[in-house]
Amino acid sequence: MTSTDFSTFVTAENTAAKDASESRALRINEWRRNVDDLYSQVNEFLGDFIKDGSIIMERQDRSMSEELLGNYKIDQLLIRIGATRVALEPVGAMIFGAFGRVDLVGPRDAKKFVLVPEASERAHIRVLSAEEAEQEAKAPYRQPKLAWKISEGPRKDYIRLERATLMDAIMAVAQ
Repeated sequence: MTSTDFSTFVTAENTAAKDASESRALRINEWRRNVDDLYSQVNEFLGDFIKDGSIIMERQDRSMSEELLGNYKIDQLLIRIGATRVALEPVGAMIFGAFGRVDLVGPRDAKKFVLVPEASERAHIRVLSAEEAEQEAKAPYRQPKLAWKISEGPRKDYIRLERATLMDAIMAVAQ
Protein backbone atom coordinates (compact mmCIF):
# COMPACT_ATOMS: atom_id res chain seq x y z
CA MET A 1 0.00 0.00 0.00
CA THR A 2 1.33 3.38 -0.92
CA SER A 3 0.99 6.62 0.89
CA THR A 4 -1.34 7.80 -1.90
CA ASP A 5 -3.62 4.76 -1.38
CA PHE A 6 -3.73 5.44 2.33
CA SER A 7 -4.48 9.12 1.77
CA THR A 8 -7.35 8.19 -0.56
CA PHE A 9 -8.67 5.74 2.05
CA VAL A 10 -8.53 8.37 4.84
CA THR A 11 -10.30 10.95 2.69
CA ALA A 12 -13.02 8.49 1.69
CA GLU A 13 -13.62 7.42 5.31
CA ASN A 14 -13.85 11.01 6.54
CA THR A 15 -16.23 11.95 3.72
CA ALA A 16 -18.45 8.94 4.47
CA ALA A 17 -18.53 9.83 8.19
CA LYS A 18 -19.44 13.45 7.43
CA ASP A 19 -22.20 12.36 5.00
CA ALA A 20 -23.61 9.91 7.56
CA SER A 21 -23.60 12.59 10.25
CA GLU A 22 -25.46 15.04 8.00
CA SER A 23 -27.96 12.35 7.03
CA ARG A 24 -28.59 11.51 10.71
CA ALA A 25 -29.13 15.19 11.52
CA LEU A 26 -31.63 15.54 8.66
CA ARG A 27 -33.53 12.42 9.79
CA ILE A 28 -33.66 13.62 13.42
CA ASN A 29 -34.98 17.04 12.33
CA GLU A 30 -37.60 15.37 10.12
CA TRP A 31 -38.60 13.15 13.07
CA ARG A 32 -38.94 16.18 15.35
CA ARG A 33 -41.21 17.86 12.76
CA ASN A 34 -43.35 14.71 12.53
CA VAL A 35 -43.71 14.56 16.31
CA ASP A 36 -44.54 18.29 16.41
CA ASP A 37 -47.26 17.63 13.82
CA LEU A 38 -48.73 14.93 16.08
CA TYR A 39 -48.69 17.29 19.07
CA SER A 40 -50.39 19.99 16.97
CA GLN A 41 -53.15 17.53 16.06
CA VAL A 42 -53.59 16.60 19.72
CA ASN A 43 -53.71 20.29 20.67
CA GLU A 44 -56.35 20.92 18.00
CA PHE A 45 -58.47 17.91 19.01
CA LEU A 46 -58.37 18.88 22.70
CA GLY A 47 -58.50 22.64 22.10
CA ASP A 48 -61.84 23.29 23.82
CA PHE A 49 -60.66 21.51 26.98
CA ILE A 50 -57.33 23.33 26.92
CA LYS A 51 -59.03 26.71 26.51
CA ASP A 52 -61.30 26.17 29.51
CA GLY A 53 -58.39 24.91 31.63
CA SER A 54 -59.74 21.39 32.20
CA ILE A 55 -56.74 19.91 30.34
CA ILE A 56 -53.20 21.20 30.77
CA MET A 57 -50.54 20.25 28.25
CA GLU A 58 -46.82 20.69 28.75
CA ARG A 59 -43.80 19.76 26.68
CA GLN A 60 -40.78 18.25 28.37
CA ASP A 61 -37.34 17.30 27.02
CA ARG A 62 -36.70 13.59 26.53
CA SER A 63 -33.31 12.05 25.81
CA MET A 64 -33.36 9.44 23.07
CA SER A 65 -30.81 6.97 21.77
CA GLU A 66 -31.30 5.04 18.57
CA GLU A 67 -28.74 2.72 17.06
CA LEU A 68 -28.81 4.35 13.62
CA LEU A 69 -29.34 7.94 14.79
CA GLY A 70 -27.30 8.14 17.97
CA ASN A 71 -28.25 10.32 20.94
CA TYR A 72 -30.60 13.27 20.59
CA LYS A 73 -33.28 15.19 22.46
CA ILE A 74 -36.95 15.42 21.53
CA ASP A 75 -40.05 16.69 23.32
CA GLN A 76 -42.60 14.49 24.99
CA LEU A 77 -46.08 15.86 25.63
CA LEU A 78 -47.52 15.64 29.13
CA ILE A 79 -51.30 15.85 29.40
CA ARG A 80 -52.88 16.55 32.78
CA ILE A 81 -56.59 15.96 33.29
CA GLY A 82 -57.37 16.65 36.94
CA ALA A 83 -55.17 14.31 38.97
CA THR A 84 -54.58 12.01 35.98
CA ARG A 85 -51.45 12.32 33.90
CA VAL A 86 -50.83 10.72 30.53
CA ALA A 87 -47.92 11.33 28.20
CA LEU A 88 -47.10 11.06 24.53
CA GLU A 89 -43.57 9.62 24.62
CA PRO A 90 -41.56 9.33 21.41
CA VAL A 91 -40.19 5.80 21.01
CA GLY A 92 -38.16 6.24 17.85
CA ALA A 93 -37.91 7.32 14.25
CA MET A 94 -36.28 4.10 13.08
CA ILE A 95 -39.15 1.66 13.70
CA PHE A 96 -39.65 -1.57 11.79
CA GLY A 97 -42.72 -1.17 9.58
CA ALA A 98 -43.31 2.54 10.26
CA PHE A 99 -41.69 5.95 9.91
CA GLY A 100 -41.82 6.46 13.66
CA ARG A 101 -43.70 5.63 16.84
CA VAL A 102 -44.95 7.60 19.84
CA ASP A 103 -46.62 5.84 22.78
CA LEU A 104 -49.52 7.30 24.72
CA VAL A 105 -48.74 6.11 28.25
CA GLY A 106 -51.08 6.34 31.21
CA PRO A 107 -51.48 4.74 34.61
CA ARG A 108 -53.58 1.85 33.25
CA ASP A 109 -52.26 1.08 29.75
CA ALA A 110 -50.35 2.32 26.71
CA LYS A 111 -51.34 2.84 23.08
CA LYS A 112 -49.01 2.90 20.08
CA PHE A 113 -49.25 5.81 17.65
CA VAL A 114 -47.40 5.04 14.42
CA LEU A 115 -46.46 7.22 11.47
CA VAL A 116 -47.41 5.21 8.38
CA PRO A 117 -48.53 5.77 4.79
CA GLU A 118 -51.93 7.46 4.92
CA ALA A 119 -53.66 4.69 2.94
CA SER A 120 -52.39 1.91 5.25
CA GLU A 121 -55.03 -0.04 7.16
CA ARG A 122 -52.67 -2.40 9.02
CA ALA A 123 -49.01 -3.25 9.37
CA HIS A 124 -47.63 -4.65 6.15
CA ILE A 125 -44.22 -6.27 5.94
CA ARG A 126 -42.83 -7.58 2.67
CA VAL A 127 -40.02 -10.09 2.27
CA LEU A 128 -38.13 -9.68 -0.99
CA SER A 129 -35.78 -11.99 -2.79
CA ALA A 130 -32.33 -10.62 -3.60
CA GLU A 131 -33.45 -10.04 -7.18
CA GLU A 132 -36.63 -8.21 -6.12
CA ALA A 133 -34.66 -6.07 -3.66
CA GLU A 134 -32.18 -5.14 -6.38
CA GLN A 135 -35.01 -4.16 -8.77
CA GLU A 136 -36.73 -2.13 -6.08
CA ALA A 137 -33.48 -0.35 -5.19
CA LYS A 138 -33.18 0.82 -8.80
CA ALA A 139 -36.71 2.23 -8.89
CA PRO A 140 -37.11 5.90 -7.96
CA TYR A 141 -38.19 6.32 -4.34
CA ARG A 142 -41.40 8.20 -3.73
CA GLN A 143 -42.11 9.23 -0.17
CA PRO A 144 -45.73 8.27 0.59
CA LYS A 145 -48.05 10.75 2.24
CA LEU A 146 -47.82 9.91 5.93
CA ALA A 147 -50.38 10.03 8.72
CA TRP A 148 -50.38 9.29 12.44
CA LYS A 149 -52.55 6.28 13.30
CA ILE A 150 -53.22 4.19 16.39
CA SER A 151 -51.98 0.60 16.10
CA GLU A 152 -54.37 -1.91 17.67
CA GLY A 153 -54.72 -5.65 18.11
CA PRO A 154 -52.63 -8.65 17.15
CA ARG A 155 -52.84 -7.86 13.41
CA LYS A 156 -51.69 -4.30 14.09
CA ASP A 157 -54.79 -2.75 12.53
CA TYR A 158 -54.53 1.02 12.16
CA ILE A 159 -57.18 3.38 13.48
CA ARG A 160 -57.23 6.83 11.95
CA LEU A 161 -56.24 9.51 14.46
CA GLU A 162 -59.24 11.77 14.91
CA ARG A 163 -60.71 13.73 17.79
CA ALA A 164 -62.92 10.83 18.95
CA THR A 165 -60.23 8.14 18.58
CA LEU A 166 -57.75 10.29 20.52
CA MET A 167 -60.24 10.81 23.33
CA ASP A 168 -61.00 7.06 23.40
CA ALA A 169 -57.26 6.30 23.57
CA ILE A 170 -56.71 8.75 26.43
CA MET A 171 -59.59 7.23 28.41
CA ALA A 172 -58.29 3.71 27.73
CA VAL A 173 -54.82 4.46 29.13
CA ALA A 174 -56.09 6.63 32.01
CA GLN A 175 -59.02 4.63 33.45
